Amino acid sequence: MSTLVRLIIGAGLLCLATLHTGAADTLDSMDQMAPARNWKKAEPLPTPWGLFDVDMVSATEGWAVSHPITGDHAYILHTINGGKTWQRQGGLFSQLSGISFADALHGVAVGNEYRFTLDGGRTWQPSNPVGGSYYDVDLVDQNTGYACGFGEVRKTTDGGLNWVSQPIALFGNFVGIDFVSTTTGWVVGAEGSVYKTIDGGASWARQRHDTSKFYTGVSFVSATEGWVCGNSTILHTTNGGTTWVTQSVPAGADAIEIRFVDAQNGWAAGGLRTILHTTNGGQTWSLQVGGGFVDPGNRYPFEGLDVTSATSAIAVGLGNSIYTTSNGGGLWTNRGSGSGTIPFRAARTDANHIWAANSNSEVVYTTNGGKKWERSIIQVSLGCETCSNTADIAFLNNNEGWAVINGDFTTSSWVWHSLDGGKTWQSLNVTDTGPLSGLAIVDAQTLVAVSGFLDSIFRSTDGGATWTNVPHTGGGGWFGSVRFVPGTQIGWTVGEGGKILKSTNGGATWTLQRNASHSFNLIDVSFADVNNGWAVGGEELHTTDGGTTWVNQATGVFASVSVYAVSPTVAWIGGLEDLGRTTNSGATWTIEQASDTDWFCMTFLDADNGWAGGQDQTIDDVPGSIWKRSSSASAAIEKPTTAERTSLLIDSGVWQAPPSGSATEPDGARSSLTTKEGE
Repeated sequence: MSTLVRLIIGAGLLCLATLHTGAADTLDSMDQMAPARNWKKAEPLPTPWGLFDVDMVSATEGWAVSHPITGDHAYILHTINGGKTWQRQGGLFSQLSGISFADALHGVAVGNEYRFTLDGGRTWQPSNPVGGSYYDVDLVDQNTGYACGFGEVRKTTDGGLNWVSQPIALFGNFVGIDFVSTTTGWVVGAEGSVYKTIDGGASWARQRHDTSKFYTGVSFVSATEGWVCGNSTILHTTNGGTTWVTQSVPAGADAIEIRFVDAQNGWAAGGLRTILHTTNGGQTWSLQVGGGFVDPGNRYPFEGLDVTSATSAIAVGLGNSIYTTSNGGGLWTNRGSGSGTIPFRAARTDANHIWAANSNSEVVYTTNGGKKWERSIIQVSLGCETCSNTADIAFLNNNEGWAVINGDFTTSSWVWHSLDGGKTWQSLNVTDTGPLSGLAIVDAQTLVAVSGFLDSIFRSTDGGATWTNVPHTGGGGWFGSVRFVPGTQIGWTVGEGGKILKSTNGGATWTLQRNASHSFNLIDVSFADVNNGWAVGGEELHTTDGGTTWVNQATGVFASVSVYAVSPTVAWIGGLEDLGRTTNSGATWTIEQASDTDWFCMTFLDADNGWAGGQDQTIDDVPGSIWKRSSSASAAIEKPTTAERTSLLIDSGVWQAPPSGSATEPDGARSSLTTKEGE
């Protein structure tokens, strides 16, 4: 069963209708199934998940492991240009949390499974079976390595093929390990534990037991000098750990991992996007990045860190975070592109400036046509990062835009405003509308928003500062989206029970075109001009007279949730794994499947070039992604068979209202727009 359908069923929302019983026949009678060679993933890259460890063997070459918070799978990533770009090695592994290389050829990776390579990662071979989960690893030379987990260290003497247990009397996890030779090393973890061995792990001596602490990182530059970190604590020793001195760190800083390149130069990184730096062995630490709870940009912690010189370092973490510096931390550059959260709606002002409204109150945006995607976070609540979603987004120009929130709650506003292209967002203190599912710009001062829970339409004539609930007929409950034809006062909104309402005066009044008594919900609507448009949800409707009449079209799109009208004759529709295109006003449709994604939003420049985004269905962690379609060919994605698609249709059973609750539930699929409404 599709994950989206499972989520919708689990949301407890009103079940409105079963899916078309004839939809399976439509799969066989569609115009044609086109290859997906024109589609390429735009974001997130290189991974939709967090990165938990990184190891560099030089300033240019290194490896990282990435896995979701939930779900037992992982990627191994490889860079040869200092972290600027990454390539996946191997397939989909079980969860991996640690990686270490002795040189450019010999490496090991540990987690819920063990892997080793003898050829720089071109092949990753499984180790002989090892039980349990392991969190960090240090391959000291081509043969000898150590990994740590729950109450033990594992040792290999054959490059990772076999691992032997070395139990330690601790009822808790060891999560950091570092060796300076094949015999001398330290391991840290729960209960503020620091243990040392000088005989290759045959025996371990406890050096610290600070029960109120949890140490997570350890780095030694010699058999005598090293550092340990955990949260706001950094300890330093110059006698091999016999005694330790606490080093002062800036307020608000958090250290999960620590790395020194020599006795003077080192970095620590951790929660609140903290990066600390020292050039005097930790006598003083300076905060270079993050370290503030109230800054929404500091949501994602760093989990892994490595240092290759006094000026070069790399920090990786959750949210596809990959930060590199080559000038001692004077400038840190985020090499990760995009977010991995789920895009629900899209907006575009030109071919370069595109925005997406994402889950967890995030916004992703690009200023260069999708070559690089950045992330901004709307701080709807300090207490719950994932309670609400950015439901829709619209931009007046490349700088000014608005976003609306749909979800469990907000502590400040349901409407937000940006004046810098979406980099930062300011609350408009709108608290009386409740959760909103759709947003449209009429002009520089006039905005229209619709409710994701109630039969409510709201209008602002002062740039979003105040809102009026607009009376209207129609019945039913929630609305799915609202769209206005750019440069006009004419717009439409659609919602529960298939209702369609039209305004000809910028949203001041609304006329009912289709009531809410129909079998299928409508989730999105898009018009190419004042006459020609489409509305989609449980069915696909088309009009050529401004909505006076609507005709059902057999598109072949499975469970449509998004639509974008390029012109009176050209339109795209997104559904569960399907992307449908017509170039003849809907007389025929071509189906494309770029990936196993449920396509919640889209925006197109013309019939061949555009972007579509949604929720990935390949694995159970269901991250989000945006894909770009262009005339140039790219690798095709394997598509499910018609039989598999028909089975999915039968299995799903029902189609319901777009969820508007928790961040794990898609907000009802589809994008608001910019100067191009409906994108």
